Amino acid sequence: MSRQFYILRHGKKEGPLTEEEVLDSLDLGDVLPDDDCIDIKTGRTRRVGDVFQIVGSGSPPTQRPATAISSPVSPGEPPLSRQPKPTPKAQPKPRKLLYFGHPSLLTYWRSFALGIAVALGGYYGSSYTGYLGLAGWLSASLILIYILIHRSSRDYFVSPLRVEVVDGIFSKNSKEVRIEDIRAINVKTRGVTGLLGVGTVEFASAGGEAIDVAFVNVGRAHKVKQLVRRVQDKTQQNHQGAAESGLSA
Repeated sequence: MSRQFYILRHGKKEGPLTEEEVLDSLDLGDVLPDDDCIDIKTGRTRRVGDVFQIVGSGSPPTQRPATAISSPVSPGEPPLSRQPKPTPKAQPKPRKLLYFGHPSLLTYWRSFALGIAVALGGYYGSSYTGYLGLAGWLSASLILIYILIHRSSRDYFVSPLRVEVVDGIFSKNSKEVRIEDIRAINVKTRGVTGLLGVGTVEFASAGGEAIDVAFVNVGRAHKVKQLVRRVQDKTQQNHQGAAESGLSA
């Protein structure tokens, strides 16, 4: 079973994180070698850099480390390091998704109402002729299929690095903006669906009315905005911590 750790940063305990998650955070710069970590199994507190050996090319502290290698460390022993085996084609490690969604089903309430009305019409019409009943159920099924296809054709993503919208069924188009470049986040709600938390979240990287990415008719719109703001705050804290480490080095 993989070892797990708590990360101590800014007076707060983050985790638990597995070894792989700590390595990913080191690669992203979310965790620094000077941060403290607690081994949950032993309860011992040590520096992250003492547990996870950083193998790179001597880059300055303000730059992202090239590779982080973990090896089992016993209490009182220095960390062991090994060079990673070369691979023919290094594949990028998938980034962790913080949010994935589609337009809310509540935005299709008119289509649902139409489908129910058509189905009921077919049910009552079947007493006169079976063709009316068949036509009603077939129409209701087509409306439901349209809702599912239209909803699944738009995907919303939030990762530690960017927000992104992917449109299309067979031919995909995407728009994205980096988290650290976002300057404004707007939430627009209206009507009954707005009271239920459905709205459009707009992300802009510059002043004015130009919108780079928009999550249209997404559920819990204000929570999505808060999530991106938290990621922004964490990114800024990481940059400040890296800059302070570079100045003190």
